[in-house]
Amino acid sequence: MTAIEIPTCLYRFFDRAGRLLYIGISVNPPARFARHADDKPWWPEVDHSRTRLVWFDSRAEAEKLELMAVRDERPLHNIVTGDVDGRPTFLKDPNRSWGRPVTILTPHQEQQLSVAVEAGERADEADRKLWEAVEVARSAGVPDVLLCERTGISRATLNRRLGSRKSKVA
Repeated sequence: MTAIEIPTCLYRFFDRAGRLLYIGISVNPPARFARHADDKPWWPEVDHSRTRLVWFDSRAEAEKLELMAVRDERPLHNIVTGDVDGRPTFLKDPNRSWGRPVTILTPHQEQQLSVAVEAGERADEADRKLWEAVEVARSAGVPDVLLCERTGISRATLNRRLGSRKSKVA
């Protein structure tokens, strides 16, 4: 089975003096640019009248050219690239299997990420406790319809997680 080809844009941001600030790719440039505006400290330097976009038929094609462009054009704010077997590649984050650059966070972003991770861990623990309680209630004979109504769990999710009651009957 072949991957679906999605048109992908390679973009370049320049400052008012014409210096190349950043090269990236996106299938949805307005959404990507909005994320840059939210988290890139260099965003106010961008002269939007100088932004250049080039569309490619596939993401793979855009990725290949992005890597070469970052290596050869040396934008001020891209992560450095290296050559692997004669091919340019982004330096990889060892925790990721794919070749996008390591993200460097500001101290504020790092703090907010920590808060989000802790909230996710608390949510996971709450979810585990919910399912333990649902399983105990179900074992005590509480009807599935009431479990679903009062916990907000759908019947399909309940049956997928714990199996249907019919399959529990000997």
